[in-house]
Amino acid sequence: MAHRLVAQSFLRYPVSTILGNEGQIRVLRELSRHERGLSIRTLSNQTALTRQEVKDILATLVANGAVSMVRGGRVMLFRMGDHPIMRAVRELFATEERIYTEVMDCLRACMSAHQGVLAAWVYGSAARGQGRSGNDINVIIVVADADVEAIAGDVRHILAESSHRLPCAPSLVALGASDVIRLSAGDPWWSDLVKDAVPLKGDRPEIYARRLRQAQPSPKAKTFGEALNEIGFVPLTPPRRITLRRMGRARRLTRWRKPEEQN
Repeated sequence: MAHRLVAQSFLRYPVSTILGNEGQIRVLRELSRHERGLSIRTLSNQTALTRQEVKDILATLVANGAVSMVRGGRVMLFRMGDHPIMRAVRELFATEERIYTEVMDCLRACMSAHQGVLAAWVYGSAARGQGRSGNDINVIIVVADADVEAIAGDVRHILAESSHRLPCAPSLVALGASDVIRLSAGDPWWSDLVKDAVPLKGDRPEIYARRLRQAQPSPKAKTFGEALNEIGFVPLTPPRRITLRRMGRARRLTRWRKPEEQN
């Protein structure tokens, strides 16, 4: 038979109350980043919690001294409180941020280690901040079309050598430049990538794709005759001309016909 969890003494174990659930941790983490304090509205936006949830959490934290209130004009602001344990809580969040920064720096170093990587991004749950323990870190690299397989193998080897610095093994996807141009033309997968991507090398995906499209040579405009030649029409022999009149101006055109084998 399961036993009901009994609350521990706040005097003896304040961390159990202050960091009692994920909502409280989210609010305290955000407050630790802003010394001047944040409003309920801002905390709601930054923590993906409703305003009522933020109000209820703040009520608990203020009552326990983990959070204090300050007046900010017409708005009440909240900041980290003066309870003795809060210094250690701040250090805990700072360590958490440092570990994340080190992981991203490691990935950037791996991408920069190979000159053939033209651009690279983290995408998926890791980029959205929703990855769970054990989830892969999804990484996309862009390389020259002719070198996709070779460079992808090299980068996987580089990542494997740095695996001791990463919390889990990255999952690598390699795209050629032509793939980027094709996918960025309206593929839903690319739209999701643009929304969540964290750059590791080069520009953001939407900017990189735009630069690739702009770098493509513009197709030469075809004359009317060239277009007809391309689809198999040839001029009549001897050429006969017709006259088109529009808005008082005459323009002479050659009549065309299909080759006999296409009739």
